[in-house]
Amino acid sequence: MRQHHFNSRGFTLLELLVVVVIIGIVAAIGGSWVTGYVENSKKVAAENGLRSIYLMEKEWLSEEGVYYGTGTGDHTAKINTELFSGNQTLDESGDYSFQIVAVASTSFVASATADGKDTLCINHNNKTGCP
Repeated sequence: MRQHHFNSRGFTLLELLVVVVIIGIVAAIGGSWVTGYVENSKKVAAENGLRSIYLMEKEWLSEEGVYYGTGTGDHTAKINTELFSGNQTLDESGDYSFQIVAVASTSFVASATADGKDTLCINHNNKTGCP
């Protein structure tokens, strides 16, 4: 019977440690990139929600003669129900909460706030940025 003899010495502990360190570095860098991408996509979704509110506010004003308002606090579900006629335009389970402060037919400011720290706004003139 013929035996096969392989000359295989395997990996040394040092080689394995180097591989583990490299994988750790790649995972750390990749993880921060993914986190940044996810946060940016949530912010873009909130900005798009504010643009949708602006457009619906113009329609509401033409039909009702005043801007729609919710007051302060998280009124995301209320905005979906009343301003968007029940369509879930704004993500109710998202990281941003929406509100609209309106002053009759003269003005409104819609805002989206994430975790009480990052706030985005749009007003009746389609200007972004919070007052």
